[in-house]
Amino acid sequence: MPERTQKLAIYLIKAQAQTYDDAFRSPRELQPVRLKAESGVIGAIYTRRSSIGRPKWRSFLEEGADGDLSHLISASAAAVLMVESAGRLFAVCFGYGNTFLRDDMVERRFGLKVALNSVIPEKIRSVDLQQFDDITTITVAQASRATSQDTFGLDVQRDVMRAVTGEVSDKTFATRLTGRDALVVQAKVEFAGIPSKCAEALHRYRMDTYRQHFAWVDHLAQVRDTAQVRALDERLIQVIKTRAFDKLHLAPPRLIDYEKVLGFRYPGERKTKDLHIDLDITDYISSRPADQDWTLDALKGQKIRAYYDEDTAADSFSVYSSAVFETKEANKTYVLSFGEWFEVADGYVDDIERRLAALEEDAALPLPVSYIDEREGDYNARAANAPNADLALMDQKLVRIGGDPIEVCDLLSLTGDLIHVKRKLASGSLSHLFAQGVNSADALLFDPALRQQAVAHLPASHKAVLDRALSGGDVRVIYAIITKSADPIKTALPFFSKQSVVNAAERLRRMGVSVALRKILAVDRPVAIAA
Repeated sequence: MPERTQKLAIYLIKAQAQTYDDAFRSPRELQPVRLKAESGVIGAIYTRRSSIGRPKWRSFLEEGADGDLSHLISASAAAVLMVESAGRLFAVCFGYGNTFLRDDMVERRFGLKVALNSVIPEKIRSVDLQQFDDITTITVAQASRATSQDTFGLDVQRDVMRAVTGEVSDKTFATRLTGRDALVVQAKVEFAGIPSKCAEALHRYRMDTYRQHFAWVDHLAQVRDTAQVRALDERLIQVIKTRAFDKLHLAPPRLIDYEKVLGFRYPGERKTKDLHIDLDITDYISSRPADQDWTLDALKGQKIRAYYDEDTAADSFSVYSSAVFETKEANKTYVLSFGEWFEVADGYVDDIERRLAALEEDAALPLPVSYIDEREGDYNARAANAPNADLALMDQKLVRIGGDPIEVCDLLSLTGDLIHVKRKLASGSLSHLFAQGVNSADALLFDPALRQQAVAHLPASHKAVLDRALSGGDVRVIYAIITKSADPIKTALPFFSKQSVVNAAERLRRMGVSVALRKILAVDRPVAIAA
């Protein structure tokens, strides 16, 4: 038969599969169909009997229809063609055939790597991105015409590319393709040509030419192999059981307004229990019964509650989604954040650590210790009023950029230090802090009207610091982070916070603005001044 344009969704099955059945969730529910010997294809077709029925919405329409709607029926047809080629096993899925496959037997990012090695970099049609910052966001961006990756506003330091669609230079391989876990190709092919199409895809999967234009996609990758996730979750449970908390802490999985939230209660804590002003892994462990059975189900089922007042829970989230954990397995770095696991390329980890080490730490900056039960706003006010501090309080004194309110800083020194203060609570809240430092510095340097708004909030003693045209050398951004950790601040930061701060520092340096970190130790309040 002549070749015709066919859409193929090709999955690469892991090499550990010994039989075709190993690739399927429920092989006994599938009906295998042998292939014609003359096809030259080694493999088999697997189907499930299709059911024909009435769609659920038909009865709703029949309530108002003055006529027969019995012809409205639905059917779900699906098939998987298993193909042996180039020493590997492939699954070519039709309809909903991909639902037949076991998640842990599919090579993740197979299609993505093939696509990145095949598309013309200047002729991308769409990208599917996942970004990590204050919250996890997923974005699918499409272009009206084929264009380069720059058009999509990619942030190579924060974006995880999940899929890409584009045009291919080699039209004999495909006219257009999309790559995720599956490789979806539109190509002229006859049935007998499918093995060679799979072999060509495998060859492209093993290439590394994508690194010329898309090297950044290897920085971060979501772990979606169920067996690997299970092993990493078991590592988390083991760390909890052994109380090895140096790389594990708790943080809200979404941005929390700490000016409104009074504190938190752990699972099972009654309203008579005082609120915890901060989340702390040791406090959580202490709140649980001595015979607590530490399992994944327990971490996912137990809820931490955030309170706007002593009695009313304003939000809740699972302990598992609140866990921020870093671990190394088989010389690879993995991070649990927002309830999802990520693999971080070793070279990228080294690069972030190198850039972080170059950041200044200003231990001499005259900032007092914080009390563990002290709210951020109260700390800022106390720091501003400390003897010989020479700091102006700017916390909650908002200025506007195009209608959007921002804080210039929390504290301003006479020497032009823009001090931004935050508790080390979460990668998300710290990322917000780091972005605020960049945005406020940019506005002060280049927006005279906003600068005058800021000057209006300052006491007479500090007006001269900002009441003039500013250059980058006139100000310095200080990220002051409150933490109970005894570790140096650069060690205590979660990985995604390290990533965020070095990227913020790079943007500030381009403006000519210097950057420094400052650790503020959180300690118990002295008894004599206990609240």
